[in-house]
Amino acid sequence: MTAHELIRGQGLSLSAQAASDHRAEYRITVRGRTYEIYFASRDTLIRPAAEAAALCVAAPAMRTCPELSCRAALSATFTANLRAFTEHFSRWYPEDYRPVSLRPDQAITPPQRSGKGRTGTLFTGGVDSFYTLLKHRSEITDLIYVHGYDVKLDDTERRETVSRMLRHVAAQAGINVIEIETNAIRFFRDFGHWGRQTHGLAVAAATRHLSELVTTIYVPSSFPDGQTHPWGSHPDTDILFSDERQRFMHDGTEASRTDKIRILAGADLALQNLRVCWKNVAGAYNCGHCEKCLRTMTTLYAFGALDRSRTFPTRIAPPLVEDVIAADDVSQYFIRENLRVLQERGLLDDPVTRAWEKVLQRSRFMNRAMLAARKVKSAFWERIAA
Repeated sequence: MTAHELIRGQGLSLSAQAASDHRAEYRITVRGRTYEIYFASRDTLIRPAAEAAALCVAAPAMRTCPELSCRAALSATFTANLRAFTEHFSRWYPEDYRPVSLRPDQAITPPQRSGKGRTGTLFTGGVDSFYTLLKHRSEITDLIYVHGYDVKLDDTERRETVSRMLRHVAAQAGINVIEIETNAIRFFRDFGHWGRQTHGLAVAAATRHLSELVTTIYVPSSFPDGQTHPWGSHPDTDILFSDERQRFMHDGTEASRTDKIRILAGADLALQNLRVCWKNVAGAYNCGHCEKCLRTMTTLYAFGALDRSRTFPTRIAPPLVEDVIAADDVSQYFIRENLRVLQERGLLDDPVTRAWEKVLQRSRFMNRAMLAARKVKSAFWERIAA
């Protein structure tokens, strides 16, 4: 099937084609560099969508092209929201981005959908995901997971493990699963920092392909009220991926991470399936050694639930905790939250508490020195392995 040009601007173009009923392909050219990306799913129809295409090119357009034209009909609400989104980012990151206007061939006002429609939640199996699922369990009909973002496409073992977890959680909750696959992460990384800037756009671009099926999307929050800051997924910007056909809702800012884990500690569904690890450790669901694993294990321990968890070691080794490097404000905030809970639970003199206190007492200079030493060591072993 021949690709057709869908979006154009100065130095930027996007062409789209439906490779099959379950795969949409896009060719994006930015300043002479071409990217071939796709979105596919075995669980539902996936076809090119103008809204998804617009979200794909939003980041490069904010860098290079303030005006875009779209050879498709788009909701006036969507184009206004996209403009507002780029204005947010230009204020947050003025050194990187500028506002963008998108002009469609035809601006339309689609009728509001009749009936409630299906409700999905973006779901990785993590703390934020499980909190939103448990909070809205009576209304959620679909778990949505995007392969290729937090787990690499060629990591087949971990992908299969995640798929089994998704199917198990969905079966236990009596709901549906939609797994989407995409190779788009490299493209999004080329036009912004993944965490701070582009991961929200990337997830929304994938999910906009589902607007004919899922009309409400919950986006689990990463940070609570009072701790939100410019980030790729944010309560002020996630809602701007919406229009009359599909509504995005940023969820869970009323609860801190420790508040969420307190809820999860009473839910067997979460304790049997919780997945937080970002380390690419072969065969490991949660490695039990990285900062994120250890922080989550500590909160479960404080609430007396670690020994009931099926996805973590049931004991915490204080030397592993002391080896954590809290090099940024976000890590230090989460560690302080854990210390507060440990103290509230009467664990002030516990070895785990003392270990986390040592992590926070370490100077910035020492943290930087430890990070540098680990990078040198890692590079050495990579050369040996090669």
